Amino acid sequence: MGDRHYNYRGRDKHASTSYMSKSKRKREAFNYRKAYFEKNPGLFGCIWFCSQCGIPMFGKDNVQVDHIIPLAGLGINRTINTVAICPRCNREKSDKCGKYAVKGVIAKFFEATLFSIQKILHGIVTGIARAVGTVFSLFSTEAKIIVIIIVALAILLIFI
Repeated sequence: MGDRHYNYRGRDKHASTSYMSKSKRKREAFNYRKAYFEKNPGLFGCIWFCSQCGIPMFGKDNVQVDHIIPLAGLGINRTINTVAICPRCNREKSDKCGKYAVKGVIAKFFEATLFSIQKILHGIVTGIARAVGTVFSLFSTEAKIIVIIIVALAILLIFI
């Protein structure tokens, strides 16, 4: 066998891909799942919403990445054409378009808005934390301990 590699059907990977469907060749030409998660990190890095039914999905392992416009049709294999979808809805949608594509486009707009807001809020919180850290670094050790105790007591009073 040497340096040749064989796919799961025993076919030579280096041989012609003419046996593959057009959509299969499109799918294998670009790692859309990896690219999707790089561009859409999830709410707090771990929550995505199904593009069809809207349920939250926790963790990347529970998320399937779907092409809004199926590759079997005119769909392109790029992140602009992908959304998160739950396994049940992905089985139901399959390679259909119509209402599923409309819901996918709406979900794409929703997730882009949500992730943009998250990035803005993250920037604001990071800026505040840096400012507080800079001011806090000017305090003596005793003053820092007093501030920590006061903040801890305030948090306890809020939740009691």
